[in-house]
Amino acid sequence: MSQQQSYSEYFYFTITQDSEQSVQKISEQYHFDRMWGYEAWNKGQISDDGTHQFQQMCIRFDVDPNLNNAEQIQHWFTYLENKTNILQLPASFHRTLHLVTHGANTQNAGFHLNIDLLRELSELNAGFHLHGYLDQDDGHDYPYAKPIATTEEPSPCSEYAYFCIWSKLPANQLQQLFPELTFEVCFDQGFKPVTKRQLKHQNSLIKLCSRLDRETVKLDEHITDVVEQLLPYHHTLQQLFFNPQYSLSISATGHIENPHHRLVSAANIRQLFTLELSLDVDYYFA
Repeated sequence: MSQQQSYSEYFYFTITQDSEQSVQKISEQYHFDRMWGYEAWNKGQISDDGTHQFQQMCIRFDVDPNLNNAEQIQHWFTYLENKTNILQLPASFHRTLHLVTHGANTQNAGFHLNIDLLRELSELNAGFHLHGYLDQDDGHDYPYAKPIATTEEPSPCSEYAYFCIWSKLPANQLQQLFPELTFEVCFDQGFKPVTKRQLKHQNSLIKLCSRLDRETVKLDEHITDVVEQLLPYHHTLQQLFFNPQYSLSISATGHIENPHHRLVSAANIRQLFTLELSLDVDYYFA
């Protein structure tokens, strides 16, 4: 089968610890073995098929495939909290929600964490990990043919995060809300400064970018840099969150490697939820 496959994704949740504790005892103590899709391995254990050895104690839960997007996963977390004693689990255990994507084209590589899911992750002190893959040609377009070896230069990769605010107010009024920060004006009531064109909409959009290097620094550090710039304006952000004149979020974008793995730490999950900012990531394969 060649490159006819469409986009697909699935979620799973892990609890890990770099220790020699018995995973069976932990699972029984906190009732993890009551969950659907539960698997568990001790540190050093070999997988049943003999292909992998676990570097940490690991508990894995498959998330119901019918809950097939980030907006619905919050319902699964409610079930997890009611079925188990995960809220009593010590902080020394790492909790992570994983999203695995298989893209149908170079644009299928991002994700969105809304405020409700950020709340659930924050309450569990959990991080988020994206694993993105671009489906590759499997060679069956040309049967009985030998591939010709080619040397390709790796495509340059870059990524960054930014805070953005939409409103119908003039861009300079939006900037005055954050007087010490340097924003880029994308639209000023429909006027696009870069092209000097007036667009049909009358919205303004300004954005505050990460100050870190875009070619070497990964997603979580970019988010940290943007959040640190915004922390002195926590009260302002809370007021704007409840004002329908404004739309706020933190976003990230970039052209990155295939496959790619990007972590959003539990600390940044908590900060985003505290600032009441959703996270929207729009990645492209380089």
